[in-house]
Amino acid sequence: MKIKRSKKVSKFLALLLLLTSFSLIISTAAEQVDPLRPYKEILAEFNEEKGTSYIMVSDEEELAKTNLTVQELVDFYTNMGADVFRDYINEIYVRSMNNPVQSEATVTGGQRERAEDYEQKHEYVSSSLNYFYLKSKVVTINNTVYYNSVVEVGETHFAGQYPVYDLYATPTYKVSDDSTSITVTYKYHKIEGPGISNLVAYTDNITYFASQWLLDN
Repeated sequence: MKIKRSKKVSKFLALLLLLTSFSLIISTAAEQVDPLRPYKEILAEFNEEKGTSYIMVSDEEELAKTNLTVQELVDFYTNMGADVFRDYINEIYVRSMNNPVQSEATVTGGQRERAEDYEQKHEYVSSSLNYFYLKSKVVTINNTVYYNSVVEVGETHFAGQYPVYDLYATPTYKVSDDSTSITVTYKYHKIEGPGISNLVAYTDNITYFASQWLLDN
């Protein structure tokens, strides 16, 4: 005895099969589009556990700030297993805890480029070569050095050196009444590792002194 299927049932089964196949294709495509998804999920779990605000950035413009491409970022993390990635994030967390942000600091050292031009640096983490800087012009009167003008304030970082204090606002500064010191306010987010950013907003007030120019010359 043959079982006859109605045309409606056949159409329904065909449509169901088509939708199932399409869903599988979409799911597979989504995984291919974002190969970093498993790592982002681990990062979200870590944030929930530790109360941190780490994110994984995969925007080309943002990655360019640390001389990375999207493909380099994908290669870097997909070569890690889940356990290795968790260990890596935990190392970042421990490093951050061992190097708390100092909201106030004093800088007396610097590097002279020309007789009247002066660059002073503040390495914001001792284990890194990255630094904030103040470029100025100084004048010396009766063996006392005074700031004459501010040329530039900012931040410098090097490939592979973390953390990076990524400025999200133009630094502001205040010159002392006697022009012998300048306090610069830097506002930034921390890039903790390749593509790993901390969403917390930090502020550092760094005071530079013109008197150091005499010692550097």
